[in-house]
Amino acid sequence: MSNNVGRPKYRSEIDGLRCLAIIPVLLFHAGVPGFDGGFVGVDIFFVISGFLITRILITSMESGNYSLIDFYARRVRRIFPALFALLFFAIVGASVLYVPSDFASLPRTIVGAIFFVSNFVFYRLSGYISPFARIQPLLHTWSLAVEEQFYIFFPPLLFLVYRYFARNIVGAILTMAAISGILCIVQTNSGSSFAFFMPHTRAWELMAGAFFALKAFPTITQAALKEVLALTGVILIAFAVFTFDSSMLYPGARAILPVTGSCCVIYCGQDTVVGRILSLKPFVFIGWISYSLYLWHWPLIVFDEYYFATPLDGLNSAIVIGASFVAATVSWRFVEQPFRDSKRISRRDLFTMAVGASVIGCAFAAVGWALAGWPARFAPEVVRLANFYTDMAPSMTSCQQTFIDPVVPTEKLCTYGAVQPPTYALWGDSHAMAMASAMGEVASEFGKSVALFSSPGCPPANDFQPPNEPECRAFNERTQDFLSRETEIKTVILVGRYDKVFVGQQQVSLLNGLLKTVRTAQSAGKRVILMGPIPTYDYAVPRMLSQGFQRERRIIAAVTSRREFLSRIDFFWRAFDGIGGSIVRIFPDQALCPDTVCLIYDGRAALYFDEGHLSTEGARKVAQLTEGIFASK
Repeated sequence: MSNNVGRPKYRSEIDGLRCLAIIPVLLFHAGVPGFDGGFVGVDIFFVISGFLITRILITSMESGNYSLIDFYARRVRRIFPALFALLFFAIVGASVLYVPSDFASLPRTIVGAIFFVSNFVFYRLSGYISPFARIQPLLHTWSLAVEEQFYIFFPPLLFLVYRYFARNIVGAILTMAAISGILCIVQTNSGSSFAFFMPHTRAWELMAGAFFALKAFPTITQAALKEVLALTGVILIAFAVFTFDSSMLYPGARAILPVTGSCCVIYCGQDTVVGRILSLKPFVFIGWISYSLYLWHWPLIVFDEYYFATPLDGLNSAIVIGASFVAATVSWRFVEQPFRDSKRISRRDLFTMAVGASVIGCAFAAVGWALAGWPARFAPEVVRLANFYTDMAPSMTSCQQTFIDPVVPTEKLCTYGAVQPPTYALWGDSHAMAMASAMGEVASEFGKSVALFSSPGCPPANDFQPPNEPECRAFNERTQDFLSRETEIKTVILVGRYDKVFVGQQQVSLLNGLLKTVRTAQSAGKRVILMGPIPTYDYAVPRMLSQGFQRERRIIAAVTSRREFLSRIDFFWRAFDGIGGSIVRIFPDQALCPDTVCLIYDGRAALYFDEGHLSTEGARKVAQLTEGIFASK
């Protein structure tokens, strides 16, 4: 451990490393091609933070100046001013742009950001990668919450270990990091986004940085070895940025790459070519503004995409990226810098302003919550159209047991239609759930019923394992086994989302799995009905309708041509051209795309309640295509 009792030496290459963290995050969020793994920049930030904070704490302990009050005061100076400026911007932007159904979630996210529990809020709301997440201007504050939760417990714990177990301090930190890392891998592999957001599964990343502040590894004196390790660190970071993507289970074991890469740069970056490059003024300056750049880029992206109802690309991406740098520079110069100067703003004034801003933010959140989305901002028709987000079939929520295990007695199956044992099975993902109630209505007209076998995110494809759905393969195997044994069920209807969801090798695996499902069902003597893809969209349909009416005073009933949709799904039907046996095909576009366009509104109601799931009315239209199936003997 160092005997240096002075202020930790400034290392410019670590500010350059911050640049390597924020730029991938920015470009990933802005949709720049090639940066699909840019989210690993957050892991780099965690490592840097763990290193710098631990170095400050250890230095203060060695000098006898350790003070938790001083530590938290520095955190407040560092974090709060720019964060509250961002909250004000988010409140104003959402108040102007967001329809009531989207505005309704803002109050709780504001409170989450103020009290640094955003990670819990967003874990329950949406997860990190989802269409709903793309409208949350404060989503990125989850990582701030993780850091601050870590720093509630770590400084006093580090002090106790330093004071009473100084000789074992590295071993104690190593043990805690190992426990955190194991939990991270196990919980990531479970398929839940829980590990992504939680402090106990991210703590090992901050502790990885702490090891190097504790000088747990001997100093490397061989210049060539330092050069190799520093360069290796940059390569590991680059590999993660350019080869990872959001379909992967993360963080888990994959996070070891960017974390190790960051540690290599911190450990060996000084006095190397990598260190000198990272110490260049452009890299260092971006490192200086990286906190503000992290704060401001995301709401600018969210509000831009919300207003134009289209993902960032091309010139629009460049404009938003440029605006992010401008906003970050202004925030760093006129918000961050003044508050870091204790001579200009005393600790007492700092805490007073922080408490006052928190009270104001919470008051707004309380009013926003009480106003239930603040519908008075808009014309009644805008509100009516936006409220179609609640127009989902009862089968979306009323039949939970089949999501877990379809191996249940026939009389306990989740059944729709006539009151009699089912002779039809509806098997699929959440798109099957959206169809079940409407399909049951059609079945009941012919005195028949249909049993639902569904698991969200799990298309009915044997041996297919979608990303982030680790139970999917087992669910489909159980469903297939049950249906093969159940002789009363004569017909199997397969429904899933296939449009705009799986690409590349995943798409190939999906189609192979569907073919296997069809052949296995046919071998068991079942008649197979295959429902093709429905048109899906990048943004929630009720939001598109309400925004369109707000701006143009008319309802935009279609945004995709039938030709474009058919071209997009051509891969799907071609995969079944050579299949033998009897298979009945249902083409949802016959109901949803009656002419040259695919409808999202039929003159009375929205046909979807989000970006891809059919509403009650949309499901009824498609279900009418199954009349002939239920009418047959």
